[in-house]
Amino acid sequence: TAVVLVALFTVFIVAGGADALLAGHDEGEPFSWTAGVSIWPSELLRLVVVVLSALLFVKGARDLKKNGEQIDAKFQFEDTSTRQRLSPKTFWTNLQRVYHPLATVASMKVDQAWGRYREASQLSQGTVRALLLFILYMAVMWAIGHFVLDEEYIHPCRGYLSCHVDSFMTLASVAIVVLLNLAVFDAVMLCRRWIGWVVSSTGGWSQQVQEEYLRNYGLGEAQKAEFEKLKYLAVIDLIAQRTEVVNRLIRYPFIALLIMIAARNEYFDIWNYPLLLLLSWSVNVLVALLGAFLLYQSASQAKSAMLAGLNRQIVQTLGVGKDHDIRVKQIQHVISEVEDNEQGAFVPLYQQPVVESSLYGLVALLQYLYLS
Repeated sequence: TAVVLVALFTVFIVAGGADALLAGHDEGEPFSWTAGVSIWPSELLRLVVVVLSALLFVKGARDLKKNGEQIDAKFQFEDTSTRQRLSPKTFWTNLQRVYHPLATVASMKVDQAWGRYREASQLSQGTVRALLLFILYMAVMWAIGHFVLDEEYIHPCRGYLSCHVDSFMTLASVAIVVLLNLAVFDAVMLCRRWIGWVVSSTGGWSQQVQEEYLRNYGLGEAQKAEFEKLKYLAVIDLIAQRTEVVNRLIRYPFIALLIMIAARNEYFDIWNYPLLLLLSWSVNVLVALLGAFLLYQSASQAKSAMLAGLNRQIVQTLGVGKDHDIRVKQIQHVISEVEDNEQGAFVPLYQQPVVESSLYGLVALLQYLYLS
């Protein structure tokens, strides 16, 4: 549906519908993509940013929910998040869990960690946290613009309609991109905290999951104790499956931000670049980069912790029993599988979404500077 609407809108613009619609409704503001004297191309790109950001919000929420249901089914977790409704108490508890590390130092089981994560990742909880970050962000930017920077914003509009549309679309596009970026950052920070819980967890794996991992390695009920080695692989599989979706979210703010920057190109009209605007763009990029780096760092630390645990298993196995050589080889096989896992946040650094997005952004910036 969205593709059809965009296609129809494009046909409308190309066929001259915009010129006909605006004829007689403004004072000398033409509609042109190439003349360099029209703000309407910029406003259309800002409209694309608003619509695209809204769609990315919906897509991200659906992907996270679907992924959570798949994890529930695969690892036999019970979803208890629906039992916790949004209230000041639950909001404050989850806010501390996400942004206050000392609030979650107690060890827990892996299913308990997933339950806390699902509770904190509810759409209502995440939305309120993102709105709180958004209010703080806007307050800081307003204070800087009001007390530190006093610059003129050039609005190259002509007439009542174009000037009001420009003011509205500028505020709307900036607000929704910032909100999208902060929502993604909040999801990344929550996932990062959950990774720490899972790494330090003790037990909590269902009987079905243990039997499945044992069966995959040709082990039966008699070798149930061998899951103490396979649990390290289960942790990596669990983290990889969740971060595969969370890692994908990091691209979203970059896409919206690039289009918003392109909308202010002097190719369309005479736009200026106030320091506050440049600061806002820079902060958004830094927030996205910081979230991506912290998620990658947490995943790397989790893999290192699992490998360290497996190496301890090798040391404990050496010299114990007649078949210790065979058991060491089994552990080494598990180690190789852990090391070879390159899904989700475990992908190599050069394949991380933030690196790819940064390269795309660099190319777009160079092209932008060339055209300017």
